[in-house]
Amino acid sequence: MDLAKNEIENNPNNLFPDKSDYVFPAVIMYFSSFEAYMNENLAFSRWLAESDGKYHNPSAIPTIDALREMHAPYRKFKDKVKGFYKVYDKDQNGINTDSELYQSIIALNDLRNSLIHFCPEMIEDTQWPDRIKQAFSKSKPKSEENTHWVVIFSCINVGDWAHDTIKEAIVKFVEISGAMNPFDPSEGGYWEKKNFSQ
Repeated sequence: MDLAKNEIENNPNNLFPDKSDYVFPAVIMYFSSFEAYMNENLAFSRWLAESDGKYHNPSAIPTIDALREMHAPYRKFKDKVKGFYKVYDKDQNGINTDSELYQSIIALNDLRNSLIHFCPEMIEDTQWPDRIKQAFSKSKPKSEENTHWVVIFSCINVGDWAHDTIKEAIVKFVEISGAMNPFDPSEGGYWEKKNFSQ
């Protein structure tokens, strides 16, 4: 998002002062990183379940595989997210599906899919799908809802919302699972380091 913010600062006469061409790639990247994070954890868990060590647990493999490959009962992304958090929660509660975080993850997924696949429903400015309306309300862009969606969802607030949602989703997983926090340098995390050369 630094590139997006720099672009805005360097173009003070921009017709849309909070819009940046870097927001869409940032939204896609943030969400893809969350999907990769889930799949890498599942792949590692499968490897542990197959190993001969203390984590050997062949009975967990079918669930892990179903989650990774989005087979029944995890065919929809929202079900994969529920299952992912639940599998790693020792209390089997997982993520609260009524929570703001869960709803934001699902809305962000729908926005990402709309950006990648150029959802035809998005062309009609006033007839947005429900999840895209959620993404609009959750990201709080400075544009009005009747503005063209490309302008609205390329606002800095949308990129910041995507970043914050994914960071919160990963931190929630860390809390549930006890996994290393990738945002905490004291735990070996690297995402928050400002200078990678140090």
